[in-house]
Amino acid sequence: MSFNDIVNQELAKKILISAIKENKVNHSYLFFGPEGSGKKLTALEFIKALNCLEEKENRPCDSCSSCKRISKYLHPDMMSVSPSGSKQVIGIDAIRNVEQFAQLKSFEAKYKVVLIDRPEKLTKEAGNSFLKTLEEPPANVIIILLTTFPDKILPTIVSRCQKIKFLSLSPSEGIKIVKERFNLEGDKAHILYFVCSGKIKWMQLWLESDIWDLRDSIFDFLINIFSKEKLDYNVPLNLAQIIIEKISMFTDRLKKEKQHDTKEFEGVLSSAQIKNIKDLGQSEVEDLKKDMIKIIFSIIKSFYADILAINHDTKFIINKDKEIFLDKKSKSFPSAYLSQAIEELERDDNFLDSGSNLSLTFQVMFINLFCNAQQFPTK
Repeated sequence: MSFNDIVNQELAKKILISAIKENKVNHSYLFFGPEGSGKKLTALEFIKALNCLEEKENRPCDSCSSCKRISKYLHPDMMSVSPSGSKQVIGIDAIRNVEQFAQLKSFEAKYKVVLIDRPEKLTKEAGNSFLKTLEEPPANVIIILLTTFPDKILPTIVSRCQKIKFLSLSPSEGIKIVKERFNLEGDKAHILYFVCSGKIKWMQLWLESDIWDLRDSIFDFLINIFSKEKLDYNVPLNLAQIIIEKISMFTDRLKKEKQHDTKEFEGVLSSAQIKNIKDLGQSEVEDLKKDMIKIIFSIIKSFYADILAINHDTKFIINKDKEIFLDKKSKSFPSAYLSQAIEELERDDNFLDSGSNLSLTFQVMFINLFCNAQQFPTK
C-alpha cells in the first residue's frame, strides 16, 4: 500500500503529505466520512510515513521494519483502541491505557501514535478523561480519531482535532478500483464491492479467507429453505457449524501469527511495551473476527435483497453470477416470509453486536429462518 493506492481522497492526502514534508504535524486529527471511504487505510499510511526509516521522498516505503510492523499492528510505539465488551463502548480503562501509553518513552519511532476507532462510543467518564490527554499531549504523541458520525462525538473533543473529511466513492469508481486492485473479473468485482459495502478491508478479508465456497453453501441452504424433501433440522445446524469452524480457523491462524511476530520483541522491550503489542494484536484479531461475522451477515442479507429486487422487477442485483438461479426460485418466497427473515437478521445482528454467544446466535438464526419457511405451502 501507499498513498497512491488511496483513491478519491486527494484533499485528505494533500493535507497529510504536506504536514509531513513541512514538519507541521498536528497532535490530534479527526478523520470523518462514510464507511468504506478509506479512513483507516489512510491513517495507517500516515503513521507509516511519519515513522518510515527510508528517505523522506520515498515514505512510506513499505519495506523497512517500521512500515512492516505498523502494517501488522505490531509496532511498540503504536496503539489502537476500539469499542469492546457487551455494550460495545470505549470505557475509562481503555483511556487510562492510552494515557499510560502516551507517557512511555518511545522505543524507536519519531512519533508515538494512538488510533481510536469510533470515538463516538466513548463513555461519558472516558470522554472527560480523554479530553485531558488531548489538551496536554506529550510532544511526540499523535492521536487519530476515525468516525462515520462526527456529530455524535463530544464537541469539546472535536474542537481539539484537525478535521479531515473523506468522500464516498461512486459504485462505478469503486468497482473499477476493485477490478484493478484485486485483478477480478466483472461479476466478482461487482459482488465483492456491494456485499462488502465498498470496504477494502472486508474485500481483502474475503479474498484472503476465500469465502466464495461458504457463500455458495449459504445460498444453497437459503434457496432450498422451502423444500420439505431436501432439508431437515440438521441442515441449518450443520451450516451454522461450518460458519463457526470457518471463523475459528481464521481467528486461530491470526492468533498464531501474532504470537510468532511478538516473539521478536521479547527481551528487547519493557513488559509494558510487550503488553501493549499483545493487546494491540488481540484487538486487531477481535476487530477482524467482527468483520468476518459482518461479511457473513452481509452475504445473507444480499440473498434476500436480491430476492426482493427480482420480485419487484428491479434490475439491480448484487449477486450477478446467481441471477438466473435466483430468478427461477424467487417466486417461491412469499412477501410475509421475506419480512420475517429480514426481522430475524436484524435481531440477530443486534445480538452479535451485544457480544452474545456466536455459535448459538447462528444456530438460532438458521433454525428460525428454516422453521418460518416451513409454515408456508411449497409452491
